[in-house]
Amino acid sequence: MTEDAGREEWKAPYIAYSTLTNFIDQKCGSNPLPPRIDRSFLDNYSGSVQPLLLGALRTIGLIGEDNRVLLTLRDAARSPATRKGVLRAWAEEFYKEQTVLAEQHATSSMLQASFASHQYSGSTLRKAIVFYLSLVDDVGLPKSPHFKAPKQPAVSTRPRPKKAAPASDQADAAGTADDAKAEDGDTMTLRLRSGGTITVTVDVNPLKLKGTERRFFYKLVDHLYSYEKLAASPSPNAGVDQPTPEEPST
Repeated sequence: MTEDAGREEWKAPYIAYSTLTNFIDQKCGSNPLPPRIDRSFLDNYSGSVQPLLLGALRTIGLIGEDNRVLLTLRDAARSPATRKGVLRAWAEEFYKEQTVLAEQHATSSMLQASFASHQYSGSTLRKAIVFYLSLVDDVGLPKSPHFKAPKQPAVSTRPRPKKAAPASDQADAAGTADDAKAEDGDTMTLRLRSGGTITVTVDVNPLKLKGTERRFFYKLVDHLYSYEKLAASPSPNAGVDQPTPEEPST
């Protein structure tokens, strides 16, 4: 086997270490183990966690390629102490490169490089290192005092700038605002062309009006606004009586 082929086959687990240990200690330790670990046995794990857990179990040698339960898993499930022994025996062989670095008091960057040389990068590299560091702490393997997990990328919380609304939408919004201002009050005063004013006071909730009363109310409102608009327009024939809007009918 060439060195490159060996590197391609080195696949470090990158699941949460606690997920693995809880599966062995609780799921397997408190239940009779089936001949195979399939998706139905993992129904209490999310769909994204299941393949990572199965992959870790295969890498550690707890299940076969066909997900068949091996004796190592049965031994590991007997107690947390036996589980630590099984994981330590596997880790001593699997993490030889990292163990040498730990004994040399290597830096965190050197640890990251040992994973990056096996095509690990980004969040996968970080998760694989977090798994390794949790494992060595749990089973008592050598650990450099300089080893630490890569920092998690910062997530920006700055809100995205809002897109400007189209001109037509802005005009509609402005019109709505103007209408609201006009309807906010309960009193409306009209200045007549011939002089003088008419003040209309409303003491009613339009939302509670029904049938004939509702139709009368809104016709009256429309009539008032129509006259206001007519009165504000320049008169082409000064001194000549102008037609007034049709009176509202009930």
